[in-house]
Amino acid sequence: EPDINPSLKSDCDALEQLLADRSVFDQPDHLHSVMLRSVETAEELLCVLASLALVYRPRLLLMTFGGHGSAPSEHQPSALLRFRGSSSGLSAARLAPLLCACRAEATFVLLDCCYSAAVFRQLVFPGLVVVPACGEGQMVSSGFTASTFVPILRGTCGTDASCQSFREYCVGHGGRVHILPLVQHLRHHLPAVCCF
Repeated sequence: EPDINPSLKSDCDALEQLLADRSVFDQPDHLHSVMLRSVETAEELLCVLASLALVYRPRLLLMTFGGHGSAPSEHQPSALLRFRGSSSGLSAARLAPLLCACRAEATFVLLDCCYSAAVFRQLVFPGLVVVPACGEGQMVSSGFTASTFVPILRGTCGTDASCQSFREYCVGHGGRVHILPLVQHLRHHLPAVCCF
């Protein structure tokens, strides 16, 4: 983990602990996880996704991206995901075909980076759900994954009526989190979400 941002490290640690928690994932033999903590280039991520597409056909593919995004420009109409070892970025046009090739029933992509609402602006495929963590200003504060997303999946996200209702829904469905209720509940925790 050379020079990994402390908030990104915290996000990775929180996700790793969540994935290892049998009270959350009670069938670890059905869970396959790959945690990439320090991806230097888009090509590294694309190679991993291509390998996964050859080996697995998951019911749910959950991908989180924590890092940086860059704004759309005249020459690049959608935002790019940025990697610290590369001057170029990764567009949804390059990412989506490999996500789709995994043939998951549902592909849930959480983009915890600035300009995330503009990454998958016009690119979709069946079963794809993209959640940008940025608000109207296209900026995110650090630690969203560890402080908000992981607690939501644990059922410890808050005490207000929306959080209570979401927990009751999950309990009523055998503790399983379903994608659409999760997305609806995430809206409650995001600042003035603009595009999902």
